[in-house]
Amino acid sequence: MTQRDLAGLLNINVKTLRKWKKDRPKVYELLLIGLEAKNILSTLKTDCESLEKMIEKWEMANVVGESKKHES
Repeated sequence: MTQRDLAGLLNINVKTLRKWKKDRPKVYELLLIGLEAKNILSTLKTDCESLEKMIEKWEMANVVGESKKHES
């Protein structure tokens, strides 16, 4: 993500973001950490949803397999 993209996301001027980077490096660093955390959480959410779907499929296959055993 470019500084322009980040400034747009934060709804601030690019000059303001550059000034923060120069004059307040910790604030700038915290912004980048927060953005990375947001991306990681988004990926984690997607991965958890995929895992839940896999578990549901496995459980359904297990239920079908068990009922076929009882029919025999």
